Amino acid sequence: MTAAGSGTHAISRWATAGSWLRPWRRPTGYVVVLAGAAATGLAFGVWGDDRPRQRVAALDAPPPQTDPGALTAWGLPIVRLAVIVAVVGTVGMLAGALLLPREDGKPGAAALRCLRSAAWAAVAWAVAMVALLLWSWSDVRGIPVLQASIPQIFGPPAPYPAAVPYLYAAALALVIAGAAAITRTVTGVLVVLLLCGYNVLPLTTRDQQVDSSILGPVVTVHVLAIAVWVGGLAALLAHARRSPALLAVALPRFNRLAPACFVVVGAFGAAAAWINLGSAGALGASHFGTLVVYKAEALIALGVFGWWARRRVIADLRRANGHRPFVRFATIEVAVMVATLGLGSALTHTTAPAVPDPTPKIVNPYLGH
Repeated sequence: MTAAGSGTHAISRWATAGSWLRPWRRPTGYVVVLAGAAATGLAFGVWGDDRPRQRVAALDAPPPQTDPGALTAWGLPIVRLAVIVAVVGTVGMLAGALLLPREDGKPGAAALRCLRSAAWAAVAWAVAMVALLLWSWSDVRGIPVLQASIPQIFGPPAPYPAAVPYLYAAALALVIAGAAAITRTVTGVLVVLLLCGYNVLPLTTRDQQVDSSILGPVVTVHVLAIAVWVGGLAALLAHARRSPALLAVALPRFNRLAPACFVVVGAFGAAAAWINLGSAGALGASHFGTLVVYKAEALIALGVFGWWARRRVIADLRRANGHRPFVRFATIEVAVMVATLGLGSALTHTTAPAVPDPTPKIVNPYLGH
């Protein structure tokens, strides 16, 4: 009797634990799938190159003194990917709040959940920007990241030029988090979105490999369009997937927005790639060019699949077939999108063909040349 009783108690304890974990199973599954997709895209992009190379980033910085080590070489693309994912999450959740139906002219309950998610994503954005500051400083200075210190980064004789913009972006991301958490109007959401657009500038205009006056703005528009496209769909998947009524309103709105984002992402991505390539011949003659081709193929596949899937899902919703088709297709689409973001992060850390040779010319004092 005692043994049987103890077994019953053990089973009940496991059942209680299972009921506590049950609400977290599906979100955890989504996180695992998206993290795996990001890692796959990043690994695929980095593989085939020798290693992530030092970038010609801060033009007024002294030349590297030592090898920054493997932690910096392989960690910098991961940190930058974390920043991009946080930006996509923040902007996308804000866009989702605008796509979802309103109640009395104000964001509804699902939209408010999007705003809370945007606040948490902005906090992650702030943390990731601080990490990007440390890793990018290590990469440019050629010093292991674990040796970073405030005097080395900010002090004389040559402060790291990107330090203040990156810290400013981290601080503004915290402001965005607070604003997203407290805003309750559509106008407030639009203002927070404008702040996000402004706060992307340090990420997209600093540390560019090619010295071009238009490359920064081109990359900025490219990133923001990706954030609205990928993040907006992720917002609907996270906060409206269980409600066919919400999807019936928000999904047609997103279906009108997605083609515009697709065109902007493709056009401005092609412009940025052309600037970095320098010539059409470099497209097939470099690892950078190969990654550009792969990213373009992924973008085209996403555009075609997304257009076809959403047309089918909207038809299912109109026939009251439930929300499961949307969950299935949106999960696939977001996973491929995140993998493409990983590929793009690897692309930013692959030496572009148009980058000038950073190797300084060695002057022989005895020969005079």
